[in-house]
Order: sequence, then C-alpha cells, then structure tokens
Amino acid sequence: MLAIQQHNYTDTEQEILVSLPLSFEIPSRLFTLSPSDFANVLVSASKIVEFQKQTAFASLQDEYLQSQLNEKLGEKDQEMQLLRKQTERTLKAKDMELQEKQENLSKLSVDLEKLRAELETIRNTSSVLSEKRVEDIRSSKDNHIRDLKDLIGSKDKKIQELEGQLHEKQLSAGVSQKKGAVGEMFFQDLAMKTMGWNLTLISKDSHTTDLKYESNGIQALFEVKNYSHEVKHDQYKKFINDMNQHTEADIGFYISLKTGLPYYDDLTIEWTAAHQMLILVPNFQQFDSTLLFHQFGLYMEVARKVRHLVHVSQGDESSIEKIERATTYVQNMLKRIDKSKKEFDVVRKQLQSSVDTLRQQVESFFEAQLKEMNSTLAILGDDERTPASAETPDTLPNVAGEKKRRKPKKAND
Repeated sequence: MLAIQQHNYTDTEQEILVSLPLSFEIPSRLFTLSPSDFANVLVSASKIVEFQKQTAFASLQDEYLQSQLNEKLGEKDQEMQLLRKQTERTLKAKDMELQEKQENLSKLSVDLEKLRAELETIRNTSSVLSEKRVEDIRSSKDNHIRDLKDLIGSKDKKIQELEGQLHEKQLSAGVSQKKGAVGEMFFQDLAMKTMGWNLTLISKDSHTTDLKYESNGIQALFEVKNYSHEVKHDQYKKFINDMNQHTEADIGFYISLKTGLPYYDDLTIEWTAAHQMLILVPNFQQFDSTLLFHQFGLYMEVARKVRHLVHVSQGDESSIEKIERATTYVQNMLKRIDKSKKEFDVVRKQLQSSVDTLRQQVESFFEAQLKEMNSTLAILGDDERTPASAETPDTLPNVAGEKKRRKPKKAND
C-alpha cells in the first residue's frame, strides 16, 4: 500500500497544511517485474501522484481566492447599498426643497395675478373717469386746462397708489429694499408733485433728520418713518435731540407714513424751548395729502414769523411774554384749521362731482386763515392788543417732551 498523507502549501498570505488521502493498492503482478521496470513504474506513479497533488492544491487555491473575492464583493455590496440609501435621502431632500420652491413660486404667481387684476380695474376706472372729464372739457372751454390737470393728477394718484401696493407685494415676496429709503423717496416725490418742493436728502449725515427744505428764508426739517408697526417713542426723543442741535431750523415735521405714534392719536403741534414749531403726524396716509401739504406750508410761514419775532425781541421779557401768548393763540387757531380741514374732507367726499368749486372754497378758506394769522401776529408790535381771551389759554404753549402724556401702546420695533 502506497500512501501520501500531507503536504505543506504556502501562498502570499498564509501557510496552509493540507492532508491528502492519496493512497492506492499496488497490484501483485508488479512484483514480478524487474527492478528497473519496477523503478520506472514507481517513477510514473509518483508523477501521477504529484499531478493529482498539484491539481488538488490548485483547486484549494481557487476555492480560497473565490472566498476572498466573495468577501470583497460582499463589502462592496454593503458600501453600494449605503451609498444608494444616502443618495436616496439626498434626492428626497432635494425633491422636497424643489417642491417648496414651486409652492412659493405658485403663491407669487397668484399674488402677481391679483395685482394685475387690480391694475386692470384701476385702468378701467381711470378710463371711465377720463371719458367723464372729456365731456366736462367739451361743455366748458374755459375750464379745459384746469380739468385736464385735475385728470392727470387723479391718474398720478392712482398710479402712485398702485406703486405703493406693488411695493408692498414686492416686500412680501422678499425684495431686498430698505423701508426707510423707500419712505423718504415716496415723501420726496409727493412733496414735489403736490407743492413743487425740492426736499434735500440729509439722512446720511450724523445727528440730523431725513430731509430738509429751504425756501424764502424758511428752513424745515422732516423725519419720515416708514414702519409696519407703531414707532417707538425713543425715535421721537432722537428727533427732538436733532432739532435741538439744529436751532437754525424754524420748524420740524415728525411723520409716520403708515402707523401710529406713541402718545399721539392725531396731528399735534408742539414747540421746542428755542421756539421751533414741531408738527407730529401719525398715520400720514389717513389724511388728504394735498390739503395736508398746503397746511404744512401754512405752518412754515407761521413758524418763520414767530422765529423772526423771537430774534428781534433780543431778550426783552415783555416781548417774549407776548410772543409766547401769541404762539399759544396761533397753536389754537391751527387746531381750528385742522378741525375745519376734516370738515372739508367730509364735504369733499359728498361733493365729488364739484371738485373745482370745493378747491376754490378750500383755497379761499386758507387765504382767509392766513390773513387772520398775519393779523394775529401783528399784535406783537402793539402793546395795547392781546389775543382773544376765548381762544387764549392761561398756560404757555406746550414745550416738546414736557406735557403729561398717555401711556404708550406696546410696539415691537
């Protein structure tokens, strides 16, 4: 019995001990051979055994390499599955983000369509008004130019309102614009269209207001707030500080375009210690801008004359007392003007078809009030005359920041 029991096999990674049961029985007839023939048979048998051994080793090596390959493929499959899951999560997040953007785009499209519809309605309304104006022009040649100007003004106002609405839509859609600059530009344009005033932008200067107006010896400062909520009272204190640092100004206007002011529910007149008139206007858009700007012009004229009288008094106590009494009287009279203006607003709404007549009445009223104020201010040169007792209070005019005010509303600035 010839047997080969084991063989050591070494590859590049490890040594493998292989036991091969290669045994077989030698036929008896082989013993009858000569020694040389028997030796040849043994050599052939050993070659056969060596071949079988190599074949077995090669098969084992293939199995080992196949197992290694399977392990590597398994690891790669796990990596591919992990990568596939990560890719799916990333794609899902991108899909959700894209869907959200599409929803936002749809909302913006809806808002744009509403805005276009409003624009079309306003255009149709303007067209109807234009036809009525044309009929009025044909009926009266003398009023042709004036009616045409009124029509243009009406269109400009409609366009301006539309621009305001468009601006609000743009802000809600995320258009990056500074509200303060927009409010200043809006007020500048409105002052130019209404009164022909060229307001200078000075908001970039330190310790000053937003806008300045100078004309005919009058210097006026304007602080314009374009907030979406009530303005904090700290902003009013800053305005007073700016006015105190610019004593060359005759009058200061503190205006909130769309929201209220703490302590002030309506247009209010105050005075600084330097006899500067202060006009506080909450919710500017609730007023008729044309009448309000004409009223601003009237305030400027009164403020200029008061400041002139203060200057020429040169510290004379009796003159200063008369100026303060006259100032109080002017303040009360301006309040009566404001009350009358509101009555005119009611009349104007009731008599929409008689705009020209109403405008003449308003102009006549303001001219009469201006003459009355000029007459009132003239008392400063006459020691014998004093303001009417029914309209003159016993106290001096309110100095800004000194009167007891109502508790302010809570506001988040």
